[in-house]
Amino acid sequence: MYLATKKWFLRNFSESCVRTIFRLSQTPKTKSLHEKIGRKTGGQPGHEGHTLHHVPHPDSVIQHRVTTYTCCGESLEDRPVIRVKTRQVFDIPPIQLEVTQHETEVKSCARCGVKTESAFSEDVRHHVQYGTNVQTIVMYMMHYQLVPFARTKEFFHHFFDLSISEGTLWNINRKFGTYLSETFEPQARNRLIQAPV
Repeated sequence: MYLATKKWFLRNFSESCVRTIFRLSQTPKTKSLHEKIGRKTGGQPGHEGHTLHHVPHPDSVIQHRVTTYTCCGESLEDRPVIRVKTRQVFDIPPIQLEVTQHETEVKSCARCGVKTESAFSEDVRHHVQYGTNVQTIVMYMMHYQLVPFARTKEFFHHFFDLSISEGTLWNINRKFGTYLSETFEPQARNRLIQAPV
């Protein structure tokens, strides 16, 4: 029974593949709407290019000192520098998750004994939570770059060593959806209504 089913599957699967390949081979290829003008690829003469330029005040400087003569090995520690050559490397510093602890104070009145407590910031509502930057990156990845839930999780794990759950991603999306519908959309609608035609 197994061998018969396997042979049937392979025969029909092969026939299906042949039909698909034949159909694709008969499909006319799409043509580019751009006209050929004989230019080579890359930047064109007269086009203003975009490249890196030296900055006058770099964030850090690494000095590669010369300490001995290459010819005789004598020390150069006491010799003055007659020229400095520079090269600059533009890079992104290591990305690291930062944890900020918020603290409130409770004080007791010396006269009546009533305790008074300071308040947390409006955006700090839970014992532990993700901050605005994490939530902003989630929305950017998922709604601007159209990255699905699983790959967004991988992104945070690879770049920030942060294990963020799909449930948390869903809650962040729901939070921003509520903000859009209850706050942003009414404000945008009112501005459009009040805007001069």
